[in-house]
Amino acid sequence: MPTPTLQQLACYEFVKTPKTGSLAIDAKAGAGKTFTLREIAKLLPGSGLATSFSKSTVSDLSAAMPSNWDCIGMHALGLRGIRQRLPNLKVDSTNFVLNEYIKEALTAEDEDWRQISDIRNLVELASLSGIVPNHNQYVLEDTPESWEQVADLYDLDISPLGFQIAHSALIKSNSLALKGNITFTHMLTLPVFWGFPVKQYPKIIVDEAQDLNVLQHLLVAKALRPGGRIVIAGDPNQAIFAFAGAMSDSFSHLTNRFKAHIHPLTVSWRCAKAIIGEAQQYVPSIEHAPTAPEGEVIPVSSTDIENIPKTIICRNNAPLLSLAIRLFLNGFSCEVAGKDIGAGLKSTINRLASGKNSDSMSSEKLVERLQKWADREISRRPAKRHNIEDKVSTIVALAEHLPTVKKIRDHIDSLYVDPTARERKPAEYHLTTIHKAKGREWDAIGLLDPHLLPAKWAKQSWELQQENNLTYVALTRARISLTYLDSKKIT
Repeated sequence: MPTPTLQQLACYEFVKTPKTGSLAIDAKAGAGKTFTLREIAKLLPGSGLATSFSKSTVSDLSAAMPSNWDCIGMHALGLRGIRQRLPNLKVDSTNFVLNEYIKEALTAEDEDWRQISDIRNLVELASLSGIVPNHNQYVLEDTPESWEQVADLYDLDISPLGFQIAHSALIKSNSLALKGNITFTHMLTLPVFWGFPVKQYPKIIVDEAQDLNVLQHLLVAKALRPGGRIVIAGDPNQAIFAFAGAMSDSFSHLTNRFKAHIHPLTVSWRCAKAIIGEAQQYVPSIEHAPTAPEGEVIPVSSTDIENIPKTIICRNNAPLLSLAIRLFLNGFSCEVAGKDIGAGLKSTINRLASGKNSDSMSSEKLVERLQKWADREISRRPAKRHNIEDKVSTIVALAEHLPTVKKIRDHIDSLYVDPTARERKPAEYHLTTIHKAKGREWDAIGLLDPHLLPAKWAKQSWELQQENNLTYVALTRARISLTYLDSKKIT
């Protein structure tokens, strides 16, 4: 990092005085947040906790923080106390027990088994939202209105029976957790609502604060020793995970909870002047560094496929898969970020092509079944239309070039690789959704089909803000060069 900015120096001066209280750092993309947090940790006497919601962020903190600071994720923080009470606990990482319970309940009531996924998601999101049935501690009261509120917020189309099953499934899940069979969500709910111990610290640094859910807010509050100080760091304009349970206004809520004083870091040391100029359309406060290069922003034009940037990001999956196929047919290797996305595609394919001879099923037959499945699903769950259509478009893009189900499955495995696998070889092209690109940066990127931002289905104010944030995140992944690309103009 170059010489500290006046904004960074203001943060350092603030934490040097204990009586000033807690600090909230509103750090724009590439503003040297991790470096600033490291310097703050050095200035604060004694040890403390540095935490965040994601493993990658905690890993970055661990590399930056002084050795006397405890750097662990929030789930790990909760798990420590749970192990003290339940030393022989089992972690059900796949929610197998919950799935089986829901499946049995649906079968017993002769209900459509395809609701399993939505009901499971409702159980998890209700729990993350702070609904705790048959208990005196909660955030949202256990009422039909609260459950419907959660379902509406996350566009889950649940039948009346589905709500009943979800409610009983959450009761069953919590009962099992108290006996030692926990899920990842219980690593937060048990210490927050059920009195499991949480180690307390005199000082806490919370990174990526814009992406926390309400349970993580409460866990941080329990972990802070009375009279302690907290440093909150994040960028409200990079909040893009509300669909997964994060609070859409997490940064401001956490700031208000701890009465923290807000200090901005607006100078981006990552992006060239031209990139910052684009980003200012969405976040006017972000600034380029005085030493930043000019850089370039290239508008949409007809482009030969071999001349596109090596890193491509996009709002949706389907255009990425179509481009991946075209790169493959032109003799280039590529990979698509998101092993879980690949697993989701294969799950749908397996549902539609099951049995001993499924591998040899033709792609035409698969697409025929896929379209019928999509029509049924959209009719039954209109609120999920955009997700269903994106998945259909993605599988169709594969089926257009691959003749059998086996070829499609194998190709998905080759595209959605495990980045930690020993046998992995870097591909020539790297394709990723914006969500998967969060926290990453490259010298040059191509933003594919920018007309997909904002998503047409985004209607609620928080959805529109998240889409605006997605655009800002996409633009600021580029350090030097940003190229706008249209799928139809790549030749």
